[in-house]
Order: sequence, then C-alpha cells, then structure tokens
Amino acid sequence: MIVYPFSAPIILTDSIYVDYGGHTGTSTANQRQAAYLIAEMQATEEIGAYLLPVITTGTFGWPLFSDHLVLPYAYVHSIKGVTVLDQQAYNSCDLDESSGCAFVWNDTYGYIDPRRVSSVCGCAYGVPYQLRIAWESGLPTGTASKANVLLALTMVAEINLNEIVDPSANEGVGDIGIQEFSNQQYRETRKTLRNTSFGNSARANKAAQLLSSLRKKRALKL
Repeated sequence: MIVYPFSAPIILTDSIYVDYGGHTGTSTANQRQAAYLIAEMQATEEIGAYLLPVITTGTFGWPLFSDHLVLPYAYVHSIKGVTVLDQQAYNSCDLDESSGCAFVWNDTYGYIDPRRVSSVCGCAYGVPYQLRIAWESGLPTGTASKANVLLALTMVAEINLNEIVDPSANEGVGDIGIQEFSNQQYRETRKTLRNTSFGNSARANKAAQLLSSLRKKRALKL
C-alpha cells in the first residue's frame, strides 16, 4: 500500500482558486487548505500519477508470468534503487537481500522490468520472492500548472469546500449525480453520468473530462 505522501496542498492556493472561479465565501483558511488537499489527492487517484515528481518506495511481489511490473503510479522518471528479496533455502522462511536493478519499459504507463544482479551468497534459491523499489514519478514539470489541471482542481476543491461549509450549495446532497429533475411543469433528463474519483455529479464529470488527456488506462498485470 502506497500512502499519499503530502499533508498539505502542493498546487492549489487561494490566488489560483479564486482566479479559476472558486468562491471562498465564509470559509476559513484551514477549511480551504483541507479542500485543496483533498482535491489534489482525488486528482492523483483519477490520473494515476502524482501532480508533481516525487520519490516513492514500495515492496512488491516478483512478477512470475511476465518481465514487466506495473508500478502503482505512472509517469516514471527514474529508478532510484532496487533490492531483491530471496528465500534463503527451500525449507526456510527467511529472506536474503541482494542487489537488483530495473529498466523503465514504459515511463508514461509505469511499466518496469526488474532484474536480480547478484545474491548475498551467490546461492539464492529459485525465483526471487519480492523486490523493494525506490522510484521517482509524477506529471512532468509544468504540467500541473496548465489551465485544464488548475480548473479541474478548482472545481473539485469547491465541491469539497461546499461539503464542509454549505453542502446545499452542491448539485445534490453529498454532490450526488442527478440524472432526472422535475419541478412543477419543468422536467429534465440528463445523459448518464459516470463514476470518477471526484464523484458522479455533473461537475465531477467535467473535472474528470478536463484531466482525461493525462489519465492512462493501465493493466493491473502484464
């Protein structure tokens, strides 16, 4: 499990939020900071990549049926280190650490090819069991400051801020997606809304659409 590494927003500020149509209203600075952080976390989930390059570490099972390992986040810039964990012996539950490396097979989608370089004693048993990797990944520098990303983040941040300050300001309770609406003589049926990391309201769908060019559909296994 890779835990989101930031505890404060790294892109959104009050100035950007207001410039792109956000309303601060009666909200406090802390409430807005929370809304910005949540929006950036949701955008990371929607895109499948951090909004800025960051070094991450994780331990993964050795790929048994392919040379490729799919990292949790895409847009890989470099591999910082690889440690291979081997079973000491056939009847042992202890693991030895040995040197490893990895080739970046596809940086945009986050596919890498790990390799074992050597073992501690030169007698590692069978196929490696796990590997521990440190890598740098995230959207290329400057991408997160483009208008489509900032507008999407602002829209999602306002949804979250409304949930804190005034939930009735959103499209529905919990910003739920509404596909059919009627009031006296007026009736409206909308197109089907899809589920996104931001929710399934019309605004959440629009925010996801703004980020669609950055989102890469990735196989969980190769």
